[in-house]
Amino acid sequence: MNLKLAVRNLFKNPFVTAVAILSLALGIGANAAVFSLFDQVLLRELPVTDPWNNRRNTGAGVRAGNDARCCNSRLQPVPGPA
Repeated sequence: MNLKLAVRNLFKNPFVTAVAILSLALGIGANAAVFSLFDQVLLRELPVTDPWNNRRNTGAGVRAGNDARCCNSRLQPVPGPA
């Protein structure tokens, strides 16, 4: 009985029905997006063998003996021993 009344009221007010469906869809979509981001950033392990020992090579320039053509043209070669 109550289900019939609810369905009848939904068809009587199509604007309210559209707003309710749209808000549910946006809420479910936002929840899924936030959980997916949280899962990728915080819950999954990094795809490396030793994540605590990762280092980023940020040298000041090209070392002596290396080919300078392989690197950025702004970098100047580091002078080697005299």
